[in-house]
Amino acid sequence: MTVVGSDCFAETVVTDRLSVRGVAEAVAESAGLGLAPSRGGTVRRGLRRAHVTLRHVRLG
Repeated sequence: MTVVGSDCFAETVVTDRLSVRGVAEAVAESAGLGLAPSRGGTVRRGLRRAHVTLRHVRLG
């Protein structure tokens, strides 16, 4: 666990009041990276969420 003590983890992101998107933006900014815009719209996001939900349904 020597990596945790190194400088690459020198900044802490407080996530208590941030959305997932906010956390992603904060981490990307801290790392000097840009985030690509979402490739899907509202319909695609809804279909992806429904697909994941159905994949996790257990029958029996």
